[in-house]
Amino acid sequence: VLPCEHTFCEQCLDGEQRCYLCQKSFQHKKRALKTEKQLAQVQMRCRYGQQYGSCTQKFLLKDVDSHEGSCQSCWT
Repeated sequence: VLPCEHTFCEQCLDGEQRCYLCQKSFQHKKRALKTEKQLAQVQMRCRYGQQYGSCTQKFLLKDVDSHEGSCQSCWT
């Protein structure tokens, strides 16, 4: 969370010194613990299920990359 109250992921702000939305400069940012907690509960579908219609599994956001790296649905 930036001093202007806009929230971005750490990767999006890496090396930035201005807010993307309002262009206010900042030197410090704080973690949005409430947002992190909410995102940890988000369930995602495998992208191969969306592309090929064959994988119907759902995962927590933190586990999707691991599954997609070994999902066989994209090969069937």
